[in-house]
Formats: sequence, C-alpha cells, structure tokens
Amino acid sequence: CELPRHKPVVADYNPIVQPDRYSERGSGHLHAVLRFCRDPGCLSYITDYPFLARVCEDIYVEIQLITTDPDLSMLTERCVARDTPTLATGTTVYELVRDDCPVDPTYHELAPPNHATDRFKFEAFKFVTDYPKVYLTCDLLVCKSSAPGNRCAQGCIRTIVHGVGKRSVDDSMEVRRTVISGPIVMEVEGDRKTMDTI
Repeated sequence: CELPRHKPVVADYNPIVQPDRYSERGSGHLHAVLRFCRDPGCLSYITDYPFLARVCEDIYVEIQLITTDPDLSMLTERCVARDTPTLATGTTVYELVRDDCPVDPTYHELAPPNHATDRFKFEAFKFVTDYPKVYLTCDLLVCKSSAPGNRCAQGCIRTIVHGVGKRSVDDSMEVRRTVISGPIVMEVEGDRKTMDTI
C-alpha cells in the first residue's frame, strides 16, 4: 500500500453575512410588557386583577421593552384608557398621552432605570367610574439609539414643523408595538371586595 506525500484537498467556503438586525421594520420578535406598580420605584408589581383603585389615587405604570440589546430605546407615543381590551374601533377612549406629551393633567413622568423602560403615574379618573372596568392601552415606538435623530431621543414634541423632528433619518430603524393591561376597577366605598371581571 502506497500513499502520495502530497494530495490536493478541495473545500467549499460559504460565509454567512450577518444582516443589520434593524434594517426592516417590524421584523423579528420584539416584546414589551405593561405593568401596574405598587410604588413609584416599581419595586413590586400588582399581580391580582382586577386592579382595584380609588378615585384620585395615584396609579403607577411601568412599560418595559424586553431586550438584551443596549442599543434599543423606547418612546411611549400614546396611552389611552378603553372600556374593552380590544383595539376595535368605537370603544370609548380617555387619552393620557399623545406623542409622548401629557394630555391628562394628572399625568407625570417618573425616572426610568434605562432607556428601554418608561415609568409614569396618573390619578384614577372619573372616566373609570363611568364604566365597570377599563384597560390601559399604550402604543410604543422602539428606536435604534445610535441612529442619528432617532425619534425616541426627542421626547415630547408639541409642535411639529412640516415633518421636522417627527421621524428619524432612517424610518426602517423604528418599530411599533402596542401593549395592554388591566382591567382597572373602581373601589366602591373603600371596600376591596373581589369583583367579577367576566
């Protein structure tokens, strides 16, 4: 048995090109969660629903983007209270936030721990007393923090001048998500009884 000292070897090389993860709007899996907190620092969360609240009681909210990417940031574009958990048209709406600007006079931003989290508070309002239960629905904008002029870094913009400051240089780096939580039920005469959520 004889073997040559030199033998040619043939192999194929197919490099996998890693695409820009944020180059296509809405691609991939990106999740966010809306939670009601027991305190302004959100050290603990409401876990029993319906969430019972008294009129004029402060309601603390945390919205968190579930991500390990430090280059993602978040902006709460709009938050409303609805009488149903669906986004169907015709549901009664009470607006709290619009374009990251307060609409409800009792709305106040709270210091978030990072740019992928938003925290705020508002008072339980009369809107809640008009319905058996309401759900908080928020529309989020997710941005790439390193993108020049990204909308998330601009915060509340009350006056938009012909598109200036409205969108980032590259719209494809922005993704929208909607989160819903609830129901919130008004406590009747201070008696925290278990209530039927149907």
